[in-house]
Amino acid sequence: MSLLKKAVNQQAAAKLGLYGEAGSGKTRTSTNIAIGLSKASGGLPIAFFDTEGGSDFMIPLCEAAGVELLVAKARAFAQLMAFMKEARAANAVIIVDSISHTWDDLKESYEKELKRTKGLEIWDWGKIKPEWRTFTDEFLTSPCHAIVCGRAAAIYEQVYNEQRGKDEAQVVGSRMKTEKETAYEPSLLIEMERRIRRSDGGYDHVAIVMKDRADVMDGREFKNPTFEDFKPHFDVLNIGGEHKPTDTSGDSRHLFTSPDSAINRKR
Repeated sequence: MSLLKKAVNQQAAAKLGLYGEAGSGKTRTSTNIAIGLSKASGGLPIAFFDTEGGSDFMIPLCEAAGVELLVAKARAFAQLMAFMKEARAANAVIIVDSISHTWDDLKESYEKELKRTKGLEIWDWGKIKPEWRTFTDEFLTSPCHAIVCGRAAAIYEQVYNEQRGKDEAQVVGSRMKTEKETAYEPSLLIEMERRIRRSDGGYDHVAIVMKDRADVMDGREFKNPTFEDFKPHFDVLNIGGEHKPTDTSGDSRHLFTSPDSAINRKR
């Protein structure tokens, strides 16, 4: 059976990531986007996995738009996976806010189960990361539009200080506070910032497009963003079509043999 086929757009589900500091507008922006995706897809409900209580404040927004809001208030990774299954069955637009809490739960649960008192060891990640990939695989393969929100974490690098004559750790950027490869999964990655207005001392919520696989919005900024601001990205998707993501079910186990004898183990 040939793997090669004529290329057609099979990305029918939007996959977004938003991250930022507290008060940067992640929850409201993700809800505005979810409402827009709901309407663009025929009025789908929104399924909100809420770790912070932010969904309560989004009820008026959804009611005004005439979009049904379904909520699961939880933090555990196991509950997130059950939520993803229910959201798929409901054909809902997914919001996870905040994915940072769920990542913390997975690590802390492993520590508690193994009675780690001094933090995780390097070999522990061989158990934790494959478990986390069950979420990222579902995030990508689900036919549901999905938005994950995370808190911002600083990126540090060792930078040489000429005045002091030594290397110092300096903040050189920020990323989503979760498993470090998670930010590679969304097709549209947005950093949210809260910026003070010089005119009146108020604040603007600013969205910065850090990654756009459609390459139509990369690097753009929007003050107090709405769904319409990101529509150029969604216009590139095959919304309304059948979502056919990368096949994650296959593996290459047949390339290896089990060391089921003393001779093989010795070899």
